Amino acid sequence: MNRKYDLISFDMDGTLLNSEKKITERTMTALEKAAALGTEIVISTGRAVSEVLPYKEILPFVKYCICANGALVYDFTEEQIIENIFMDRQSVRTIGRICWKSRPIVQFMSRGISYISAMREEDYAAYHLEEYRESINTSSIMCGDIFREMERLEDFIEKIVLMYRSSGENAEAYEKIRQSAKVQVCFFEDMALELICLGISKGGALRELCEKLGIPMERTIAVGDSENDRAILNAAGFSVAMGNANVQIREMCDLVVADNNHDGCAQVVGMLLTGEEIL
Repeated sequence: MNRKYDLISFDMDGTLLNSEKKITERTMTALEKAAALGTEIVISTGRAVSEVLPYKEILPFVKYCICANGALVYDFTEEQIIENIFMDRQSVRTIGRICWKSRPIVQFMSRGISYISAMREEDYAAYHLEEYRESINTSSIMCGDIFREMERLEDFIEKIVLMYRSSGENAEAYEKIRQSAKVQVCFFEDMALELICLGISKGGALRELCEKLGIPMERTIAVGDSENDRAILNAAGFSVAMGNANVQIREMCDLVVADNNHDGCAQVVGMLLTGEEIL
């Protein structure tokens, strides 16, 4: 078939991964077929590299990963960082002071490695992190004093995530950070905030990667489900929302497919790349 698209980018949580944080057999088969056609398959995620690596073994055809909402681009084949944009020191310190008072669970990413506050057993449920338990325990460095680690690495932090017990605490922290730190703040679900440098996005990272690969943006597809996917969905030649995406994301996209528990990603590949439409 005559190929219209050369690259497809998938978000992970809520998109490529189902609610059990796994890639289904049906979706894996579709990805393998797309790769066999020569399609560049890219991961685009809010995760750190260390949180993506456990999936690399089952995704050998994925060479590039856009991590930390676009603040880092990683080459799996060469095992090296291509691009890494850090938050400024003063913003990191300001966020640290706010967190010291409000006491969320803090995660930060430094040069592709995830660091997170050490948690008690009951904290996973209290901070709505049960579904991320395995990833946290296997892919992040637990820190008894997360603020000391932030201070030690303050010049090399590409992303900070703050996780709260309630939406009210989350909204209050959002306002304080928005008013006092020079960072981009994005809600992640109702109980967490994602913080990165101003002007950084998955969309910008995809543009730079496509320029490196010589792929025109009009020949790209982006698939996502949440607010941190908005820029990449706008940037790509064709945008696809998962069925579980919020209303605003679904309305902005060219196509809406099944949700992440019903092989929406396999449906995208079948409809737009392999010609095997999956309903």
